[in-house]
Amino acid sequence: MRLIKEMRGDAVVLTLKGEFDSFVCNPFLEQMDNLLAADIKYTVLNMRYVRFINSTGIGSIIKTREKLNKKEGDLVVSNPSKSVSEVLQSLGLIDTIKIFDSDKKALDYLDADDGIKMNEGSNLLVHSIGEGGSPIVGQIKKLEEGGMHFNLACEASGMAAGSEVKLKFRLPLFDKSHYFEIRAEITETVHSKTGAAISAKFTHISDEDRKSISQFVKDMQFLKREGSRS
Repeated sequence: MRLIKEMRGDAVVLTLKGEFDSFVCNPFLEQMDNLLAADIKYTVLNMRYVRFINSTGIGSIIKTREKLNKKEGDLVVSNPSKSVSEVLQSLGLIDTIKIFDSDKKALDYLDADDGIKMNEGSNLLVHSIGEGGSPIVGQIKKLEEGGMHFNLACEASGMAAGSEVKLKFRLPLFDKSHYFEIRAEITETVHSKTGAAISAKFTHISDEDRKSISQFVKDMQFLKREGSRS
């Protein structure tokens, strides 16, 4: 079995390929112990390429999850193949191990993706490119190195997926006089009775601003990890 590791903020996404049987359980457990020693407490097992898994493989997953739970972490599964889903179902583990159909949903559940949650009052101005009118005031909910999620307390006209917008905002604990002015593409808009929740990826951003946002996200993630240890 091959194992591909990808760090995603406070979590690791492990994509497994091949057969998860007795011969690979010890290497898998060793890998997980190494991650625990590095204080990585959240794991997503992407199992869409796993052709076969036996009871020993399931046992090693449960054992790892118990270790993570003791460290106030967790392990979840994303994209299980048909054979993996059938095994988990037959063993009655569907309600024990959380299963998601994408890595993003799994990371959102763990609250351990690449971004950081922003505090109340993290406002921004949003202006639809090509649309008239004044900018709309929104609130940043989560900041990532390559984009952000924000809420609008009004109808998000002209902000469907694929639309371009201009974002203007400041960051807490950063240079108070500096405004980030970035072009972004809307990737998802979810409407509600109170407004809209919008996801956007940065498309036109200066190298200096990109580096500043990347460092800010990493610094906040570090402080979050240090705070959880105390």
